[in-house]
Amino acid sequence: MNMKQKFRKYLLPSYRCKKITDISPEMLQGAELVILDLDNTLVFSSTLTTTPEVLQWLADIKKRCHCVIFSNSFNFFKRAPQVAKLFGVELFLSRTKKPFKRLFKQMQKKYQVDSKKVFVVGDRIFTDILFGNSNGATTILVEPLSSKENILIKIVRIVENFTLYLGEIF
Repeated sequence: MNMKQKFRKYLLPSYRCKKITDISPEMLQGAELVILDLDNTLVFSSTLTTTPEVLQWLADIKKRCHCVIFSNSFNFFKRAPQVAKLFGVELFLSRTKKPFKRLFKQMQKKYQVDSKKVFVVGDRIFTDILFGNSNGATTILVEPLSSKENILIKIVRIVENFTLYLGEIF
């Protein structure tokens, strides 16, 4: 596999949506497990604040698919009980972070699911999309809920947006 093929395979999402609520149930056809990123995908970064539209969307999706929330956030464990209550969705708690394959294998083992029936939804290329793609899952990239982020994340987003641009011209 040449560099261009690897780039496309690992860093470009299967689908892109403006908002998580733009993901239709039909897009998730065949999914047995949907792994959802938390910060800036379901809630505003490092908070428990979301929108009524996101709550309704997830309520509809979880009727059709098994959904699990996971986050690389340092305060994920601290917020976990409130996040579980807010969304009524199981959280996958692990010290292993995205995009490591070991995390995906832990999830596969727990939920007894083939990687081809796993969808990963998130707002970051170098964590969520790389995590899903490197494990054979279908990936959906959504734009972040908010642009209010720390300077490091803003810099990473510039690189991620450049990566998407390169993917379009390759």
